[in-house]
Amino acid sequence: RSSIELPDQLEENLWYLGLYQQACCSRSEVATSFFGLWHPLDYRTWNDCYVADAQVEMIWWCCFASNHLALLYPSHRTFGRLAPEFVEHTMGDGLEVPHMFHPEWAGGDRNFGERNSHKGSSAWFALNFWQDYLHSGDPEFLRDATYPLLRMIADWFVGDLKLEADGHYHCVESNSPEQENTNRDNIYDWAMIRALFRAVIAASEVLGVDHEKREAWRARLDKLFPLPQSGDTLGETAGNPHPYRCHPVVFFGL
Repeated sequence: RSSIELPDQLEENLWYLGLYQQACCSRSEVATSFFGLWHPLDYRTWNDCYVADAQVEMIWWCCFASNHLALLYPSHRTFGRLAPEFVEHTMGDGLEVPHMFHPEWAGGDRNFGERNSHKGSSAWFALNFWQDYLHSGDPEFLRDATYPLLRMIADWFVGDLKLEADGHYHCVESNSPEQENTNRDNIYDWAMIRALFRAVIAASEVLGVDHEKREAWRARLDKLFPLPQSGDTLGETAGNPHPYRCHPVVFFGL
């Protein structure tokens, strides 16, 4: 029911192909897993599970760019249903998203894997819900689905970030996705944590709730560790600015 015209025919064809594939992935009660419905090499030797470093969240970006928010339904339904189980497996307050997870109702054995070595992914997990609200402006969706996720994940980061002698809150024991030697204050965590705290503060103000929590959230946002950079060049971390990159997450700093 919508169309687009682009000067370059190849780009226009890719737009429609991408939207068609997104729609094919969005017609179920359950979100597609790590490999989606297609893989160019038919390489399915991994468990058919969800992986929260980059893949789970990026599958749904086309829905925002194309303004087809209805295609987010399988994602929101699946990951919203998982939130109570994530809380059950979280050490401390709030909600942490595990690295790999395989709910029993998605087929196979119930498995929630190890703790997430990419802590920023917990923030990113909720930000797709926030982006939906920013596009739709739906107050009920914000109140009933988006804000509870933002609040629980923000509360987890409040307990996990470390205030050190330099007056900044630091994110430790957390690699940039699939990058070695980036386990302190990496650019992925910097971008995701900032986006999370901005979102949860804004959402609480829209809803007029949790006034007492905002002080802790603002403190983490205002005093988060500095962006890893040298001059006008972004780095992965201060100690290892340019590792081999599997995921080019350094762009999140932009």
